[in-house]
Amino acid sequence: MSKIKLGIIGLGAIGNRMLKPIAEQYAEQLEVVAVCDANESLAKEVSEEYSIPNYFTTHQELLKQVDLDIVYIAVPPKFHEQVALDTIAAGVHILCEKPLANSLEEALSMVNAVENTSLIHMMNFPLNYQAQMYKMMNLIQTGYIGEIRRIDLNLHFPQWPRFWQTNSWVGKREQGGYILEVGAHWIQFIQKNFGQINFIQGEVNYPEDETLCENSVNAKLTLDNGVTVYLDGISQIPGQERVELVIHGTEGSLLLENWGNLKGGKVGQPYEEISTEGIHVGTLFDHLIDAVRGNTANLYDFKVGYNVQVVLEAFKNPDLPNGLYLVDQYK
Repeated sequence: MSKIKLGIIGLGAIGNRMLKPIAEQYAEQLEVVAVCDANESLAKEVSEEYSIPNYFTTHQELLKQVDLDIVYIAVPPKFHEQVALDTIAAGVHILCEKPLANSLEEALSMVNAVENTSLIHMMNFPLNYQAQMYKMMNLIQTGYIGEIRRIDLNLHFPQWPRFWQTNSWVGKREQGGYILEVGAHWIQFIQKNFGQINFIQGEVNYPEDETLCENSVNAKLTLDNGVTVYLDGISQIPGQERVELVIHGTEGSLLLENWGNLKGGKVGQPYEEISTEGIHVGTLFDHLIDAVRGNTANLYDFKVGYNVQVVLEAFKNPDLPNGLYLVDQYK
């Protein structure tokens, strides 16, 4: 069976981090045949380090000169739309970083462009492929916590941008911030598993420098089934990074700490570690490979990304403190 040919556009922190697992775990099925970055020396360096035969400084040249099955779009959000539209026009499947775009209009443009094609348009929402998430949802569905009372989402960052992701945009208001960069993952997971976010009310605070992203957020998000999600976010603080989702029920609670540590407890009892041993749900790349080969796969497409974008854009709306109804904006 021939290898699937992959091109990577954007070699920042996230794009670069993807290369190692591809090279180490998927070399028998995936071949990175080209990389692209506006920084030519970086593109050349990465191509040499991973023995990638082609490197480019524009995505147009990459799409024109290299035969590809998939493009991974890992450029900053404001460039997603144009790269995606050109990739769709070239007839190439897409794996796209989140958020889908840098505005609702751009996101809709991408959805419309790919909607009537046979192309795969997959978002990088890896929480859906974690054993801890599968176990959490299985426990909820089998009654471990009873009826859901509320959901808490805590995003606390001693430093933003995080030390491993310092770049020119992730700490800026135009297209960065932890609501977009981290919150997007949890918004997607919540909407998939617990209900669509129909109403949002809260406050986002910013530093005096108008170019910088938020430094705190406090919001109440109401789902279409009446469940409330309380978002508490803050950065530039002492202590350790704290990213956690807590599902409180009538009989107990489930806690996912720092992306991968699952705990549970009954009412009045302490939390205990919950094992996920023996659970295999396949990685994002497992499912992407299956989809390209025409097999059954679990994908989250541009429409899912658009519905996340609806919520992200609400955080930028000056009417947020008064509350915003979102239902009419979903695809």
